[in-house]
Amino acid sequence: MYTFEKMNVRWGSSLTHERKIILNIHLIIVQKHCIDYVVLHELLHLKYPDHDYHFFNQPHMSDWRNESGFWMKKW
Repeated sequence: MYTFEKMNVRWGSSLTHERKIILNIHLIIVQKHCIDYVVLHELLHLKYPDHDYHFFNQPHMSDWRNESGFWMKKW
């Protein structure tokens, strides 16, 4: 399940105990690969709650972490 909300600080959030993802409504203004990064990031939190080795060692995260993460921090 997912919802959209206006968020001031985060691009997304995962409520692992509820199996719910909340996405920032401002994602409509970013590039598609950044949206893909946020969605993947939050989906991975459903399996890996922390930002640990297992989280960032997933095949798709290693390619996007630096590219998308850098752009989105500048927003």
